Amino acid sequence: MSRQAIVGAFTLLGLVAVFAVYFVLSNFSARVSGYQAGIHFASASGLTKGAIVYESGVQVGTVSQIQMLDDFTVDVIVQVASWVDIPRDSDFIISAPLTGSSTLTIVPPRRKKEELALLPRYVLPVDQQPRGKDPVSIQALLEAGRGEMNKFDTLLSDLTRREPHLMDQLQSAITNANELAETANGAMQKLSHKGLALTDSLQHSLDTASASIIDLTGQLDQTVRRNGGRIDTLLASLNRTADSLAVATDSLKSMATSPQLRAQLTDTVQHIALATANIAALTTDLRSVAENPQTQGQLRDTLAHIDAATQRATSLLGALGGTSSVYGVDTGATPPPSSAPILPPSPAPYVPSPSPNGQQHSGDFHMTNALRNRIGDLAKNLIEVQIRLDELTPKSTDQPNNALLTNDKGPQSDFNVVVLPHGESQLYAGVNDLSGNQTWNLAMRQKVAPGVLIGGGILYSRLGVMGLVSNKVFGFEGLAYDPRYGYVDAYLKLHATGNIDLFAGERDLLHAERRTVYGLQYRFLGGPAATP
Repeated sequence: MSRQAIVGAFTLLGLVAVFAVYFVLSNFSARVSGYQAGIHFASASGLTKGAIVYESGVQVGTVSQIQMLDDFTVDVIVQVASWVDIPRDSDFIISAPLTGSSTLTIVPPRRKKEELALLPRYVLPVDQQPRGKDPVSIQALLEAGRGEMNKFDTLLSDLTRREPHLMDQLQSAITNANELAETANGAMQKLSHKGLALTDSLQHSLDTASASIIDLTGQLDQTVRRNGGRIDTLLASLNRTADSLAVATDSLKSMATSPQLRAQLTDTVQHIALATANIAALTTDLRSVAENPQTQGQLRDTLAHIDAATQRATSLLGALGGTSSVYGVDTGATPPPSSAPILPPSPAPYVPSPSPNGQQHSGDFHMTNALRNRIGDLAKNLIEVQIRLDELTPKSTDQPNNALLTNDKGPQSDFNVVVLPHGESQLYAGVNDLSGNQTWNLAMRQKVAPGVLIGGGILYSRLGVMGLVSNKVFGFEGLAYDPRYGYVDAYLKLHATGNIDLFAGERDLLHAERRTVYGLQYRFLGGPAATP
């Protein structure tokens, strides 16, 4: 190839490149294959022919004509590429930067394309064209700023004039606020003490009533079982008596018209007297059985066996980390109550001798109270129920990639159960956000030091680990779960009472979607909060 041919080829390539650059910069394709649309402005504000048109930040065409109308408004005709649709409700803004040429920016509404009305692909009459927004000029900004500075000077002058009076009022308000805070603090302390005393009283009353109902139910069940045969006999006798009464009624009606039945009525009355005597005898027998010292001794033996079984269960829990008070095994344990001696049955009705003050015998009361305390200790060592109510602050961002933290701000309710809460190893299970974005917990926890627990399993329906540190007043809880997303939660706790904890912390604190959480937790049974 000759030198002239090479030079010609490079010249053609250069022309093609120059044409391509001009094609891109001048949006020639839009001029050739696009369509025109008109926008009505009050002022063009520096917009020139050939200015670039942007829609949602993308160059879609150029300004082809700028026409001043009779009312001194401006009709701007734009040339737009054929692949671009312009919504009628869009904002048409003339962007006039400090440096560079002005551009026309189209900001469409944030809705789906199917829900929007589009501009037709031709220039509408002026009264039907969309209205554009003029940019804010520097002169207008300066005038507005000057007016605001005048207002600010007036405000400062007025503030300087009123400053002494305002300072006096502020000092008076601060003094009143301090007095009000001290008064409110004292009232809250008194109310807290009264509330705690009332809670303790109600809890004691509930425990006593529950134990009494259990004892009464057991005694009634045993009495019915022991005297079932006699009660059946009594019912049969009552049935026979009812039949006899029915026969007597019929005989009485017959006697009203037949003198021969008087003798039969006399026999019926005798049968009624005999049946009444049998009922009285059965009543005496039933009373003697219920008040028989031998029956009462058997009842005491049964309660003693129940007490022994409870002590064995408590001793077994002591090996698992609970408390134990078995006589002969643990130091300071009280012996089980001895059963009353079994007396021989007496043919005469037994009348129990009342105590001097009319109260229950001290042995029976001690046996019932000790049995109730051991059953309560057994329940406390077996299980702890936790109910938690919490509130969440609004979301700090609208990013949708957090699957657990929705727009819900609460109150959210959690329900969890701890099995063997005083043991070295514990089972932790429950459900979060009941009736909402519901998730589940199922984890094992291990005590590694006094007041320190670590564990792992399923947290918020995801694989995770947890750690707890607690003393008599404060506590800290940390959770890490969902290895794919990486949730990390942290809470500080205040043990307000023996069963109530106040807490506050952060959910998902490693991401922008984190939420601040605060609330209270109530624990049933399980012992004091100082030992996790």
